[in-house]
Amino acid sequence: MALSSDIGILILLFLLSGFFSSAEAALLSLTDLHLHKMKSDNYPFFGSVLKLLENPRRLLITIVTGNEAVNISISILAAALFISLFGAKGQWISIVVTSVVLFLAGEAIPKTFGVTYPMRISSAVAPFLLIISRLGYPVVAALEKTPALLLNRLDKSRTKDSDVLMEDEFKNLIDAGIREGVVDESQKELIKTIFESGDRPVTDIMIPRVDMFCLSSDMKTSDIVHQVVHGRYERVPVYREDRDDIIGILFARDLLNDALRSGESSSVEKLLARPYFVPEEKTINGLLHDFREKSTQIAIVVDEYGG
Repeated sequence: MALSSDIGILILLFLLSGFFSSAEAALLSLTDLHLHKMKSDNYPFFGSVLKLLENPRRLLITIVTGNEAVNISISILAAALFISLFGAKGQWISIVVTSVVLFLAGEAIPKTFGVTYPMRISSAVAPFLLIISRLGYPVVAALEKTPALLLNRLDKSRTKDSDVLMEDEFKNLIDAGIREGVVDESQKELIKTIFESGDRPVTDIMIPRVDMFCLSSDMKTSDIVHQVVHGRYERVPVYREDRDDIIGILFARDLLNDALRSGESSSVEKLLARPYFVPEEKTINGLLHDFREKSTQIAIVVDEYGG
């Protein structure tokens, strides 16, 4: 009787491990387009999915903590079971069997399904993950705060110069980004040009006015969504009367989130971030410094007449 109950518990734990792995892969694979489709297709528990994604860091900590607790329990129970069946050599049998089954049933297969069917699996696991997140909140909250406390202590011990990368290190990071597929060749050349030509004016690297993609604030939200999604833009300047009248920067994520929550709107002006205007004499180094200080990644270059 004890043997059958131990096996039953082990099977349940393996299923739980698969649950956490598939949930991680599915939820973290969701894009704004997935969310838009889930809302339009009335996926069940869509509200629970949005609730979880409001705090991705807490979501990841919940999943990883739950998965690790389950995997540790599997290792302990499996070792005890195999030792009782095979004696001292049972611990080695346990390691082999547990590793293989955990890899297949707890990692590879569930994550493959999660990445392949992110919307379906996210919808299925969301309500259960919300319950687990609430039940384990004290532990999750403690783990969530620990890295921040450590980083604060480290930051206090650093000097300002410690944040500056040497030129060779910077170039090595760019090369690593190309190997990993994060940075393409054209981006590499642009970044290196900026790095090596910091005293040049920003006009040397700006997108000319005639080539700049921007949208009118008078457009329908649905048309704006279509153009932003079709062009895969992350940030778009928005003008009121003409291209010389830029009134703000529209972030694609804010646009899609608002469309998901409230549907068609008469204006996108409420979503616009304040544009950052810089004179054409501004140097590239100066602009990069401002980007860091202002936590922004886009600027509008204007001439002496404001155009």
